Amino acid sequence: MIKQVKQASQIHSKPIAQVDYFNSTLPVLLKVLKKTKPQHYLLQVGKKVLESKSNQELQIGAKYYSVIKKNSLGTMMLTSLKSQSNPPKTPLLLDIKTFEEVLKQTSLEEFKEFGIEGMMKAKNKEEFSAFGFFLMGLQKNILSFMLEDKYQEKHYIQIKKQKNSLEFFAFYANFGAIAGRVFYQKGEIKLELEVQFPSVIEYLQSQQKELKGIGEIRLILVNHLEPLFAKQDTLLDLKV
Repeated sequence: MIKQVKQASQIHSKPIAQVDYFNSTLPVLLKVLKKTKPQHYLLQVGKKVLESKSNQELQIGAKYYSVIKKNSLGTMMLTSLKSQSNPPKTPLLLDIKTFEEVLKQTSLEEFKEFGIEGMMKAKNKEEFSAFGFFLMGLQKNILSFMLEDKYQEKHYIQIKKQKNSLEFFAFYANFGAIAGRVFYQKGEIKLELEVQFPSVIEYLQSQQKELKGIGEIRLILVNHLEPLFAKQDTLLDLKV
């Protein structure tokens, strides 16, 4: 199952060749900088800043995933808007090779030591909180980290290991939020993936041949996804 989880993470992180932010069927991550006039906003998309129209009221400073299209008048339009939830920041960065080693481990105890040491050496409140919430996730058997793929792109991921399954949640730049589960059932490995955009399902369907050794793949369209662990508790609940 380790091999299949690694394959799944690599498929999600493959760059989409020549992404056109302004006429793509796949979602992109954007940040709302300011409102310029009714239904018009200044947005940051990657390294670009642009003005676009949205029929939905947007919150200044918030981040969204959206498909950006040009209408017949040449105006940039935001469609299929999904707000990006804000999971706790994580101090842990893994590459693909190290990620594979983590999947082989049966215990997350060494990461607990990493979190405690980080809290003790924290230089400011932000670092202290990041390591603290990292430890709180471990209390729920959830590991939060940034995954750096072979293209040097970084993606936020949470995993929760069970005896015969692995749950995960991730943010990917051109897919939005993704959640899923890899598990054994009736003698074969199965994969369930939940996504928020129909175009993401279409793309992943075209990549299924890359996933070898999986007996069944289910792609599910949902309206909303939440991280496995979020800031629902305070650091006062932390046990070390």
